[in-house]
Amino acid sequence: MIPDERTAPTVKRIFELYTSGRLGTAAIARQLADEQAPAPPAGWQPAVVQLEQRRALADEARRAERALNRYYAALEAGDLDATRFEKRVSALEARLTALREQDADLAQQLAPQAATSHDAALCETPRT
Repeated sequence: MIPDERTAPTVKRIFELYTSGRLGTAAIARQLADEQAPAPPAGWQPAVVQLEQRRALADEARRAERALNRYYAALEAGDLDATRFEKRVSALEARLTALREQDADLAQQLAPQAATSHDAALCETPRT
């Protein structure tokens, strides 16, 4: 995935606002719209914010996984002692678990919206 340089700082900010627990998706969407932050074509709707949050969570998880790989390589090469390795890997694994839980929560929030949109489309289909 290639980051959109225009919206990348805003996506990072969405992630920070979400993970800090300060604002929900609707409040984040309103704040970004009020500030006229660079937006995707659909604007900063709550569902768009949720999708951007999931993207930011995935990026953060990839960074943590790469760091884990570096720690394992450093341990195997003898560049990192076992005590420091255990401490760092434990912290990263806890972070990955938290990120995955946040992503699962967001996925559940998005699922009813997707189902509702799909159900509405089905209801509009004329019967013969």
